[in-house]
Amino acid sequence: MIKTTGLKEEMEKIASLGKVFDEEITIGMNEMGMEWRDDVRNNIHRVSGDLARSTNFEGTEKHGSEFVATVSNNLDYAEHYEYGHRQQPGRFVPVLGKRLKKSYVKGQYTFRKGRQAAKAKMPKIIREAISRAEARLSD
Repeated sequence: MIKTTGLKEEMEKIASLGKVFDEEITIGMNEMGMEWRDDVRNNIHRVSGDLARSTNFEGTEKHGSEFVATVSNNLDYAEHYEYGHRQQPGRFVPVLGKRLKKSYVKGQYTFRKGRQAAKAKMPKIIREAISRAEARLSD
């Protein structure tokens, strides 16, 4: 005779396996996203501080088998700051209190650099999420 005591509990653990892993990966991605946002905010050259203050972490979402963390900025000039822009030399800019000297300003690529730094941390975050999920399932 074969005893099946505890089989129901093990089947429930197996059924919740995907959900537990998804929850732990989302937690890890949210932590990484907040670090990414903070990294971007710290590396923005401040004139008024508006660009840094308006940089937000939107959260982590799962799309199919992929997890997507989003850091964004909705200011009009954020894209120009990131990728660079043309300008008119000699024009006076009251916010800066100066006349423009260069015809092109290179982009700072602050978001791109922050994303690359966050991406480099992903293997560690995934390993930690798997460890937490395994600990939850072994209880």
